[in-house]
Amino acid sequence: MGRKNSHRTTRNGGRITTSPDGNIYTFFYNDTGVHKASEYKMWYRTDWLENIGWDAPPTTPGEFKDFLIDIRDKDANGNGDEGDEIPLMGYNNGRQTDPICFLMNPFELYTYNYYYITEDNEIHFSAITDEWREGLAYIADLYAEGLIDEATYAQDQATFKAILNKDGQEAQIGTFPCWYQGAEIDTTVMSWFTYEAMAPLKGDYQQSAARFGGNFNLVGAISSQCEHPEKAFEILDYLISEEGSWMGVWGMEGITYEMVDEQNLYGTNGAVKLTVDRLIPEYLWNSGCFPRYDKEEIRYAAVLDESTKETDNTFTLLKAAQTYEPYYVNHHIPDIVWCEDEQVVQAVTDYSATINDYIKATDTEFVMGRKNINDDSEWQAYLDQLDSMGLQDYIEMLYTYYGLR
Repeated sequence: MGRKNSHRTTRNGGRITTSPDGNIYTFFYNDTGVHKASEYKMWYRTDWLENIGWDAPPTTPGEFKDFLIDIRDKDANGNGDEGDEIPLMGYNNGRQTDPICFLMNPFELYTYNYYYITEDNEIHFSAITDEWREGLAYIADLYAEGLIDEATYAQDQATFKAILNKDGQEAQIGTFPCWYQGAEIDTTVMSWFTYEAMAPLKGDYQQSAARFGGNFNLVGAISSQCEHPEKAFEILDYLISEEGSWMGVWGMEGITYEMVDEQNLYGTNGAVKLTVDRLIPEYLWNSGCFPRYDKEEIRYAAVLDESTKETDNTFTLLKAAQTYEPYYVNHHIPDIVWCEDEQVVQAVTDYSATINDYIKATDTEFVMGRKNINDDSEWQAYLDQLDSMGLQDYIEMLYTYYGLR
């Protein structure tokens, strides 16, 4: 189950990994955690719904704006001060912590690299469409109303977490974007369930860009310096098998776990019950460090234990995934790309760095009102600058890079 590839794809390991037969043999690690299918989420504070008179979270862009206004104006934290709540806050350069990651989707499908591959194998570059402009106008309106805190575009994670992790009547943040709320919450202050995932808002679309089948990383290769490559291949190939993957996650039956006749997290009968502390490396390996063919049947084989909801983040991750799953749109962008044309690889790398940085910076200026998204000349200047940076050449390169033509 290893992957063989020409030595020309040297960016994944260099010539040292080239075997005498001219090939590189690599082994992958895949992660089928359902929370990773789509990371473009928004989290809302559940106890504030009742405080401001809402029965359920908002479902449309218009409702979302009204929701943020009520957080701002109706003393959501109940401390008698109607001015200390922050309706929406994120932070700079975090993992999907820019509000655009969630708020763009009723208008145009958002992906971190601003394009996706259609069912017809066409590159759809989202950040230049009229729908993208409409989404920016909506987000800019929220910002102009004071509903998105300006620190979102400047502060770091530590500053954000210090504001977020205030509880009770000291709490300030009503909603925040992030791939997973547990990455920001201090569980000594509040529960993971203080914030829950908000379903994608419904506009012309109701969607969230997703990958299917898990995300992949290359974690092992047999180098040309290996004295016994055949034996190395056998070991790595076993680890990536279903039996080896099961062992990597749960260990060995009768030593680290036992099977019990109970429902598992995957929803079927027959579950794993650990008999050791999974944090002790002598008993269970860190399965992110060796090749693994993950499956939901393996990942979610543990006993469905209600008592561990506050200590095992699997429950919160599953719940968020279930909220988003009905709205997944396959972006068709693979995690691992084997392109043998090194010039194309370098060109795509260079273009993506400069063009993505320009889009992010300019879109933030539109949102913050430093550029007027409703001014046709400013929008055209944005499009013209992208063209002058080589956008059309970049898109053509992507077709070659992904093997679409």
